[in-house]
Amino acid sequence: MYDEVFPIYYKKKRIGLLKIKKLMNGIYVQFTTAGLKKVLSLINAKYFNWIQICTKDDNPPISLSGEKTTIPYIDPLPGGFSLEYKPDYIYFSDTTPWYWDLKTIHINNKKGEYSPKSSLFANYTDYNLYFIDTPFVKKGCSIHFNTWLVSLDGSTKLKKGFKGFSWSVEKDLNGNITVDIDENSLQSFDINVLNSII
Repeated sequence: MYDEVFPIYYKKKRIGLLKIKKLMNGIYVQFTTAGLKKVLSLINAKYFNWIQICTKDDNPPISLSGEKTTIPYIDPLPGGFSLEYKPDYIYFSDTTPWYWDLKTIHINNKKGEYSPKSSLFANYTDYNLYFIDTPFVKKGCSIHFNTWLVSLDGSTKLKKGFKGFSWSVEKDLNGNITVDIDENSLQSFDINVLNSII
């Protein structure tokens, strides 16, 4: 059922499994534990989340300031973004660098949307944390990401970074899509990676 499965460790103790599945145009990931609350207590953290950094994008998004984003960039862009083919339509997000939103979203533009499915708590169960991404890719283009599991403290600051994986989506000129995953490419997330791009 899953294309890649690998363990997540904390101080040499296995705390869960990352299970990655290719979708037609993206990926679905499940971080499975014996109980998220139990594991968070063990590592002295408040939340699990993800951080995703785009390392290659043939058609980068437009920031809220109206500028095409430089690479690498945090995905989704803190605050929100628009796409080149629909520059006046904003996909809103919170202002943290983490993948799922933790803070209240205020939509101040009628030409935009915010999906409650982007909330961290919409992607949590007692035992699992989920990740899904199906990026828009134009014909003849590709997009590449580095994605890590992270734990956060009560103020949503990084508590501990864990092992991550790289993945990509490519669409050829005929519209055929290829999704690739490399689960052996990334070590534990370090805050210096984030500091280098913000």
